[in-house]
Amino acid sequence: MRGGRQTAQQKARAAGRQPSEAETECDVLEEFGRLAQPSLYPSLFVWKNEVGLFLPLTETIAAVSTLWRRGVGGPALDDVVAMLKRSIRRLGVVGSPDLFLSVEGRLGGVELKRPGDGPGERAGVLSPDQERWHRIAESKHVPVGVITGPEQCEPFIRRVLAAPPCAPSPGRRAP
Repeated sequence: MRGGRQTAQQKARAAGRQPSEAETECDVLEEFGRLAQPSLYPSLFVWKNEVGLFLPLTETIAAVSTLWRRGVGGPALDDVVAMLKRSIRRLGVVGSPDLFLSVEGRLGGVELKRPGDGPGERAGVLSPDQERWHRIAESKHVPVGVITGPEQCEPFIRRVLAAPPCAPSPGRRAP
């Protein structure tokens, strides 16, 4: 409990189920918000890294309306499914962390995974793309942590602060 309130993970466990990654994200973002106060880590800034697939709404509506104008009685389901598949767009870099943070000019990445600390619970695992991304980031002195609960936020901030400065890209000079 934080400040007399149950966290999303605690509510899930009280309901007899394993906390989801979304519930973990909720608790972790709340904890980072608490840690960003002036007396703790005033320079802390955290942002979500939106990665995934999406359907651009205006393109999708236009394509569906075109299908409706072509057919009598509406388009065939197969035509709608094919059009939707063609409209899907990818956002972000596959394997990149769920969150990024900056503290005192240092950059870090946070991969959120569901916890596996209850009886019979299985923790979330990294995909091969995530493992590759993490290795590359770490080689450039950008710490990436796998966080399964809010209690891991402050230790990760300390890890970011202890890391050497980010390595410059080859062929470029720092300003």
